[in-house]
Amino acid sequence: MREMYRQDIVMTKWAGMEGVCRIVREKERELRRRFPPAFIDQVLAMEQQLSSEKEMGLAKHLEVETIFCIKEGGVLAALWEMAELLGVGLELDLKEIPIRQEIIEVCEYFRLNPYRLACAGSLLMLTDDGRFLTEKLSGQGISAQVIGQITDSAERIFVGTGEKRHLGKPTRDEMYKVLGGGEWCDKYCTART
Repeated sequence: MREMYRQDIVMTKWAGMEGVCRIVREKERELRRRFPPAFIDQVLAMEQQLSSEKEMGLAKHLEVETIFCIKEGGVLAALWEMAELLGVGLELDLKEIPIRQEIIEVCEYFRLNPYRLACAGSLLMLTDDGRFLTEKLSGQGISAQVIGQITDSAERIFVGTGEKRHLGKPTRDEMYKVLGGGEWCDKYCTART
């Protein structure tokens, strides 16, 4: 039996960050009736995190060769696309995907899946030593977490939940349920599948 090839998948920042910022900007008046001003201000402060230049530079300095930007469709779409492009399997732990409480609360209010929300500013990085990379990123003030591994199997699964669940193909970004539109994303997602 051959040994499986594995690399750690490190995610920076938080799932759903960009999508929630865009929703709060668009629906701010409505949300200010539901949430206190300090809460809205905390969400809008995340807009300062929508760039990934600092962590890209650090990753290159640390010789991380494989970096994926998380965009529309969120972290789940990015993971699927990464696996497709590289021809690898995934073992992921949903509980390890970083997310902020503010993002969870806005998503609960609108009944959205935060893992399927746009996430500009967040990256997926592949490395042989995820702990080392997360320590280096954290030392520079960048939130980072190991969320799973790539494998040489064909499966794309979530482990650590008590039951094995498979990662599905990307779907339309959840933010369009609130903001409307998304025709470009519909066409783009259809063309990729």
